[in-house]
Parts: sequence; C-alpha cells; structure tokens
Amino acid sequence: MPYSNRAYRCLFTVIAAVIMTACGNSDRASQKKAAIDTLIPVDTTAGLVTADPVTIKLSVDDARPFSKTYKPAQVVTLDDSTEDIVGVPAAIEVAGDTLYIIEPRNNPGFRAYLHDGRQLFSYSSVGSGPEDIVSPINLCVNDSLLSTFDWASFSLVFVDKNGHFVKRYSVGEQAVAAMEDKSGGIWTDYSNQEYETTRLSWKPTPDAIEVEVLPVPEHLKGLTLVSMMHFSRIYDGTINYVPPLDPRVYGLLKGKAWIKYELDFDGLWPDEEEIQRELGGNDWATKLRYFPAIKKTKVLEDGRWLVISFDHDTERKKEHYIHVYDKNSAKGITYRDDEEIYFAPEAISGNRLYIPTKEDTIAIIDLSQPE
Repeated sequence: MPYSNRAYRCLFTVIAAVIMTACGNSDRASQKKAAIDTLIPVDTTAGLVTADPVTIKLSVDDARPFSKTYKPAQVVTLDDSTEDIVGVPAAIEVAGDTLYIIEPRNNPGFRAYLHDGRQLFSYSSVGSGPEDIVSPINLCVNDSLLSTFDWASFSLVFVDKNGHFVKRYSVGEQAVAAMEDKSGGIWTDYSNQEYETTRLSWKPTPDAIEVEVLPVPEHLKGLTLVSMMHFSRIYDGTINYVPPLDPRVYGLLKGKAWIKYELDFDGLWPDEEEIQRELGGNDWATKLRYFPAIKKTKVLEDGRWLVISFDHDTERKKEHYIHVYDKNSAKGITYRDDEEIYFAPEAISGNRLYIPTKEDTIAIIDLSQPE
C-alpha cells in the first residue's frame, strides 16, 4: 500500500488546492461568468435556518487508548483475486450484508462485497466518455442506486445495485463535491473560492437553477480545499455537510441548512484571525499539511451514534483519534489509535463501525460492546 489513508487524503487536498488555484485568469473569468449564470438566488426560502446545535467536546489530552476499549467483532478480508481490487476505500456504505465501496485510485469506481469478502461487482470505466469515471470522492446509496461525485468531470455518476451504469448529472465547473438528496435535489459544494460568494448551493431538480444556501465565510475566501468527505446522506434521509476549515457539521434538507454540531477541540482549533494570518499568503496551499493542527477526516452518524475521526499534528508525530458520541446518553469519549493500525472509520450501521486497517482488512467494531 503506497500511502496511508491519512497521508493520501492530505496529499490529495494539497494537490487539488494547488491545481485549482493555478487556473489562468482567462479560465477564471469564463468560469466566474458561468457560475454567476447558474447561481441566481431565485428561491428566497433557501438558506441557513436557526437551530440549536449540540456541542461535541473532543479532548486530545483526555483521549483513551482505542485498543483498550474496543476489539473487532469481525474482520472482513476483501477478495484480492479479482482484477479491480480495493486499496484504501474513499467511502463505504453498508446495506444488509453488502458493503458498497468507492475505490479512488486502483481502477477508480464502485465496488460491492459481501461480509465474507466475496466481490459482487465492480464498475470501473476510466476515461472522458458519458459512462466513465476518473476521480470518485463520496458515496450515496438509496433503495436502487449508488452515486458518487466525479471531481474530474464535475458530475454525479449513478449505477444500479448490479453495477450497471444508469445516468450522470453535470454540476458547476467549480464544484469540489456534490450529492443528490432523497427528493432528487442536488447539493453542490464550491468550497471557499475567491471569485464567487457561494460556498454551498442547492437546486430541486438536476435541470433547475441553483440557489445559494451558504456563502463563503469572509476569512476563508480563496482557500479551496477538496477533502474525501463533504456530504453524507444519513439514516433519516437528511445530508450531513462537513466543510473543511470549519469546526461544525451542518444538516441539509430541501434547500435548508442548519448547524447540527459545533465541534469543540479544546482550544486546538484556530480562530478566524489565526487562519487569516497563517493562510493569507500565496503559499497557503503548502501550509495545509501542517495547519491547522487538527484535521477532520470523517464524520459518521446513525440513529444512536455520532463518530468523528480527526488527526492531530504535533512537532513529534501525527496522531489519529476517534471520538464516539452516544446520542442516547449525550456523552462522548475521545480515543487515540494507540496501536496505529486503523485508518479513518468509513461507515456505521446500527452499532457496527467499519474501519479499514493497515493490514488490508476492514475491522467491524461493536460500539455497544466495549471491553
């Protein structure tokens, strides 16, 4: 495995940031005009609505060793005898006995496996054609379809649960992520690009005009990041939105956004002035590897559990943490990956947390049964 999951994501973010900020002035002008043409705020009911967010306290200093509390209830070893194997998954969704996986590098595309590791199908078609996919980022699973955002073509690609291509929708050419909601609406994340005011948009149908839902925060303008997780559709049909450089999780539904969770990293998250000071120069993209010291990697949620994984960079090393919050008791505990064997958790189903490991397996942790 050439890169760790966390190293790959960090490298992906920095490279993407550099690439996107290296566009020529003429390209930016045409892209800006295209964005303006599609981002007319015609629906005045869309936007940020008032909510009562829950504050999640994540403490590095008080973190407990993960291995002392949780042991795998099951370990899945994916069949590696097939042509389209999985390296490090970019996303996993679980439906019954099936694991749906996005593979971002090795013949990028969709995979499906049973829990015994047998591959059900692989959809990989690299190229620039109408059924091709190059840079899949996230994964959404509904009753009949799988979809992912292909960053290379700025489009949503859909296949059925037998691995057959169904359709694709194009989104704005400055998009860094997109996802279809349960009503067929399209959410698009434009990150923090300096030449537009829109960070997050929504449209009720693929052919409708986009509506601005969230603007770019003033202190983040121009800091365009592409992470491996912006959107995730959760158990209740809403979408969780996790923007980089933002210590919060938003809920999304039918053009509305609200702050669900405020993430309190016990003083380790930089304030707005510090972000502007550290990332205000032309060398901001190179600094992203080291700043901020806290980097969110995944936010997973189901009816009972909220799981937040993040890295903490110190002068000595980078350490990985997993925070497990029980919504039933409103209590959470931060754990440190003390054995350094896990990547970021990729899925949660019931009480089961799915975590890829450095041994090319997927560990299934029963959150309701700590040691």
